[in-house]
Amino acid sequence: MANFVGTREKRTAKRLAVSAVCILFVVGIFFSTAFVFAHINHEHVRLHGESDAGNACAVCLRLTAIIDLLKAVSAASVCAALALGVFRVVRRAPKPVGFRAGFRTLVCLKVRIDN
Repeated sequence: MANFVGTREKRTAKRLAVSAVCILFVVGIFFSTAFVFAHINHEHVRLHGESDAGNACAVCLRLTAIIDLLKAVSAASVCAALALGVFRVVRRAPKPVGFRAGFRTLVCLKVRIDN
C-alpha cells in the first residue's frame, strides 16, 4: 500500500506540467503567426531576394525563420495525426482468424476439459 501513496498527486502534477507545456507551445505558435501577419507587408520583403540574404534586415530574417519553423511544425503535426489515425484504425480492426483459432481447437478444448 505504501507504494501507491502520492500517485494521484504525481499524476495530477504531471498532467498540469504537460498541459502547461502544450498551452505554451500553442501560444508560441499563435504569436509567431501573429508576427508573420503583422509584418507580411514589410517593405524589405519585396526588396530582399534569395541572393541578397546576407544583407537582409532583422525582420526579414525572423520572418524567414518563423515561416520555416511553422512549415516544419505543420508537417510534423500532420504526420503525427496520420500516424495516430492509422494506429486507432489498426487497433480497432478485427483480429485475423488465426489469432483466435489457437485457443478454440478441439485439442485445446479437450485439454481444458481434462484439467
